[in-house]
Amino acid sequence: MSLEGKLTSLRKNFGYTQEQAAERLGVSQVAYRNWEKGLKHPTPSNLTKLAKVFQVSAVYLKDEDEAGELINAYTKLHPLRQRLVVNYANAQLKEQDNKAAFAQKRSSYIEVKVFERVSAGLGSGVIGDGDYDTVLSEQGLPRFDIATWVDGDSMEPKYANRSVVLLSDTRFDYDGAVYAVFVPDSNVTYLKRVYRESEGLRLESYNKKYPDRFISYEDNPQIVGKVVGNFQPIEI
Repeated sequence: MSLEGKLTSLRKNFGYTQEQAAERLGVSQVAYRNWEKGLKHPTPSNLTKLAKVFQVSAVYLKDEDEAGELINAYTKLHPLRQRLVVNYANAQLKEQDNKAAFAQKRSSYIEVKVFERVSAGLGSGVIGDGDYDTVLSEQGLPRFDIATWVDGDSMEPKYANRSVVLLSDTRFDYDGAVYAVFVPDSNVTYLKRVYRESEGLRLESYNKKYPDRFISYEDNPQIVGKVVGNFQPIEI
């Protein structure tokens, strides 16, 4: 039931006219009449006065139609069913609070688009097909041009499997830096420490169980970018 309906019903139950109700409340007849017509809404202090005059709770007067219907239905339920309603309501409240907490926590992180994986083992895929995942990271990442996944353990312990590396779109700077290197003939991208030699590039893993890999210049190896940072995605 709406507020105006409740006021009308309560007033008639007490046998008051609108003028009498207004007098007891200490408000003008016009103000009270507007409340019952739904043209105006009483202030919080006037709601408290209404509750006192009509001997109901202020919460009852604040309830919307749906809430009033829910309360009415709840009072008619068997105690066991009432408990089910309370349990469901508490579960909904907990879910609502969890979503609010998640949203607040998420807002403290930054979103990073992580593109197709870069191999840290045998090689897989090519960066640039447009597919990406969106992950969360702490603030304060270095400036970068593209982020991509590490796939494999050949660059551990520095770059863990399923971590994210940040690449700067740059040409070869110096031997021993970590680069993403694309080999067109094999359609593979590698994440390795790179050394330039007379006939090609030598790719070195941090994980010593992986032997060095040599890519001839005839295979046209291309530097996709240099690694300038890395992070583990935040899981919320």
